[in-house]
Amino acid sequence: MPFDLLGDDEGTRFFSKMATAAYNEKEGGHTGNYFSYLWGPLGVRRAGPAAVAAFMKEQRWYYDLARRWDGQFTYQGWWDDSYTGNDMTGPFLLAYALPLHKLYITGKDMHGRNELSAKEVKEAIEDGRDYSYWYPEKSYDSRSEQELLKRLASWSPTVRFRAASSLSRKTGDVVCQLSALLRTNDLDSRLGACEALEHMGTNAAPAVDDLARQLDHSNLWLRIRAVSALGAIGQPARKVAPAILRMAAADDTSDPLNRQRRYICMALPGLLGNSLEGIDRQLLYPAVRKMLTLDDGDTRGRVGFVYNQLSEAELEPLWPDILRAASSRAPSGEMSQDPILIAGLELMAKHHVKEGIPATIKYAKNLEGWGAGRRSGRIMSVLKSYGAAARDFLPELKALVPRYKAEAEDAIKSIEQAKDQTRLRTITPQKAPR
Repeated sequence: MPFDLLGDDEGTRFFSKMATAAYNEKEGGHTGNYFSYLWGPLGVRRAGPAAVAAFMKEQRWYYDLARRWDGQFTYQGWWDDSYTGNDMTGPFLLAYALPLHKLYITGKDMHGRNELSAKEVKEAIEDGRDYSYWYPEKSYDSRSEQELLKRLASWSPTVRFRAASSLSRKTGDVVCQLSALLRTNDLDSRLGACEALEHMGTNAAPAVDDLARQLDHSNLWLRIRAVSALGAIGQPARKVAPAILRMAAADDTSDPLNRQRRYICMALPGLLGNSLEGIDRQLLYPAVRKMLTLDDGDTRGRVGFVYNQLSEAELEPLWPDILRAASSRAPSGEMSQDPILIAGLELMAKHHVKEGIPATIKYAKNLEGWGAGRRSGRIMSVLKSYGAAARDFLPELKALVPRYKAEAEDAIKSIEQAKDQTRLRTITPQKAPR
């Protein structure tokens, strides 16, 4: 809907077609399916009345069974659902009001040029068949190898995913055919081939060179899919690591959200494995610095695998960046951002970095949100590991006793009784983050 109101025809047609094809997926939804039923039909409306009719034909049985005796609609939900007890009457009535075009969300002033043709509607409905909520990756397992190869060229990323997943479980060797798709001029075919090779993992090793050639393509998503496939292939694709590290370090004004860097961050652990042997540090350092500034906490957290693979001397140029990443939360990805903060704090404690102590106390003061209770003991263990060197910070630690109780008291006692004479190192002022 926003795409249509803004005059973005390409976005409107793509996402309204996706909504049309998702008629069989309404039961799913993070923490429940309330919003799936609320926004789904409204998105389909931008594809035109023929798309709405085809979509509702597939959903009619559900709407009939959800209707109560008093005209209201029941929210079915799940067994443990955030929206249990919600009234579904409003969302369902909005769907029934689509022909009226009274509101912008129900089609008022809609751009008719974005309506799907009869052929496109039929294609979208067909692309929604065979979906399995419990095993979406196996939705196409009953289809033949040749059918799956054909499906890799679909306009729909969902169809390409299902075809790629099922193809990876077939017994035939299709790597050569997938490599051939990478050499075609059809973008969807190349995207589908990348996804299939990613699902095949190390078995796709013969396609490494063809995948590497995609890294220079002008299409951002093709580059991302190629990077993901190379990361899934792992060690056989390690020779491509220098090129991918250069990509991670480079700034791209056409990618303001740093999506490419995020996917590189997710692929590198598979590509580099448990060893950085042979990896040029002059390529690694700039890439790590950039990845530690990602706005998404989940992907930023993937960088931690590098920490314990670097020697103390090799960590020297990165300490300011590690301290910065351990001292500041990412703007998004709250549920997954703490691992990189804790990894940095633990690494500084391991190497006796003085700045790690106030950074750890700051973290403890602000520890809250999802899964906070599972991290408190680990944080107190970091402070305890500093031993006697942490005594100057005991007043701040004692202020945390009302919150952490026995865990904080144990850390205080351990520090007070410590006999070690560990010397702390300091990050040089000129390298310290502002």
